[in-house]
Order: sequence, then C-alpha cells, then structure tokens
Amino acid sequence: MGINIKDMLLPSVAAVVFDMALPERVVVDPQLVAGKPVIRSARLSVEFTLGLPAAGQPEDELLHDCAGISREDILACLSYAAR
Repeated sequence: MGINIKDMLLPSVAAVVFDMALPERVVVDPQLVAGKPVIRSARLSVEFTLGLPAAGQPEDELLHDCAGISREDILACLSYAAR
C-alpha cells in the first residue's frame, strides 16, 4: 500500500500534536548531508525520502529499501515539507 497524499492530510489538532514530534525525527545539522533536513535515525534527506514516493515507489518498498526509517518518519518529512 503506497502513500496517498490525501491520506496524509491530518486534522488540525492531530497536526499540531504531530508537529511536536518533528525535532525527534527531522533535524538540520550543517555536518549532515550539507545541512539539508534529514531523518535523524537514518540520515536520509527529507528531499530524497519524499522524492521516492513522488516518483512512484510504493511505501512498503521504501520502508524495506531504506533501513531504519518508519512510516512515522515519512509522515514527519511530509509535515516538515508542508511548513
């Protein structure tokens, strides 16, 4: 089952709660990936992570191919990109 952007739209209250978890999942560090925002646990850039499903890679393949990331990490990338 792939990520559907429509499914990612969260109600405003849930979005506020979810945004509170962003610093735990998405970080910006000049020493990592040239200062691009990355998933803390995997050091994959937000841009790269979101580019894969945008190019048609199903979510289950993304989670399998990119060890160390979770669906919550992908949601955090979407939330970060929406800011």
